[in-house]
Amino acid sequence: MRRTHRLPDADLVPGPPRVPIARAVADHALTLHRIDDVRTVVAEAVRRRLSTVDEIAVELEAGPRKGSALLRQAVDEVGAGAWSAPEARAARLLRPADVPPFEQNARIELPGGSYYLADFLWRGLRAILEIDSVENHFDPADWEATMDRYLVLETLGYSVAHRRPSAIRDRPLRFVGDIEAWLAARATQLR
Repeated sequence: MRRTHRLPDADLVPGPPRVPIARAVADHALTLHRIDDVRTVVAEAVRRRLSTVDEIAVELEAGPRKGSALLRQAVDEVGAGAWSAPEARAARLLRPADVPPFEQNARIELPGGSYYLADFLWRGLRAILEIDSVENHFDPADWEATMDRYLVLETLGYSVAHRRPSAIRDRPLRFVGDIEAWLAARATQLR
């Protein structure tokens, strides 16, 4: 619980009074002490369309400045396209690196009207980086569907690289070096 002078507008819905999701996200994030936890809370609220980055940013600006550095960082990272803590960490490492600009969670149109969202996309290089974790692909059916999507992308001429969140977290310099080398080789192949 946190004291406030910014009470939410009264809402005539059944149940106890509650604040908007963006306010709850901001308030909860301010209690967290690890950047990945804050990234996760913000990214999940946005990814699930419970709130927007702009709504959370408004709550951030209206709230206390003291202790808000992690929330500010997470709002910036999710606003730049990250949908998870590992994606945010990867983007933070890749932006200052010697790699071309990229898009995060970029839509790629597929034959037949479907589409795919790539974690990281270098359109000009037709290169996709996916952050794949065992936790997200524990279900065999989900894993199979993911592999099918990657085959379609490879068939369309994309190079798809996969990295686990632990590779980004535990060996950040190696992760950046590997991606730099992969993209350089991809640029050479396309010349």
